[in-house]
Parts: sequence; C-alpha cells; structure tokens
Amino acid sequence: MGPILTKYPVVLQVDGVSYDVVFTPLGKRGLKKLQDLKNKTITERAGVDAKIEERDYKKEQLLLTEKMIENLKEKDEKKFDLILEAKKLKSEIFQLNKEIKDEDSKFAPLDKEVEKYESLNYDLCFSGSKANELKNAIEEADISFSR
Repeated sequence: MGPILTKYPVVLQVDGVSYDVVFTPLGKRGLKKLQDLKNKTITERAGVDAKIEERDYKKEQLLLTEKMIENLKEKDEKKFDLILEAKKLKSEIFQLNKEIKDEDSKFAPLDKEVEKYESLNYDLCFSGSKANELKNAIEEADISFSR
C-alpha cells in the first residue's frame, strides 16, 4: 500500500490553453484561514444587520399604528397619541436608514467579499508553476471564483 495522496496533479483548460496545476484539498490551516475571513466579514456587518432588523421592526410598528389610526373615530383622544407615535416612528426609521447607509458604505459590497473568500480558497487549493497564470486567465475571462 502506497502513501495517501494529498496532492493531485490536474490539467485545466481555459479558452483552449492548458494549465498544469496541483490541487491540494484544504487542511485545518486552510479551513481556519477561510473561517477567519468569513467571521471577520460577519462581525463587521453585524452592526448593520442589527440596525436593519430594528428598522424593519419599527416599520411593522408604524404599519400597525397607521391601521389603528384609520380605525379610530375623528375625535378619539387616543388618535392624537397614535399620530404622535407614528410621527416618532417615521423619524426613527429615517434616522436608522441614514445610519445603515453610512455604515454600509464603509464595506465592500457583499458579492466582493464572497469573491475575496473564493479567491483565497483558490490560492489555498491550487499551486504549481501555472497556478498564477490560471488565476489570471480565469479573471481575464470574467469567470467568477464564486460560481
């Protein structure tokens, strides 16, 4: 019985050009690097996600408040309080939208983060003298690493 193979020679073709590369399945270190990048992205965006959830909750509250306003009689004293509540909710929603936009603009679009993740995955799995040439050919052919 021979040694267990952990590296596999592969010949890939892009636009008729052959690339001899070596595929190495991810080990613990490679998986940890990918997980660290994923966790970093999730952590960075956690604040934005929390604000989006809060905004969506306030939108639901606003809809319910507006329905209650419609159902109340013209002179009902609760109607005035509900109108004030609706105004307050609209203001809070506007402010949250502004904060979300400001925070979200600090980050690259999520699809770029996925592309970065997949590019790192490629770098960790493929090696050999033609690996960089293959990566460049893939990028020039506008083939996404994430598809």
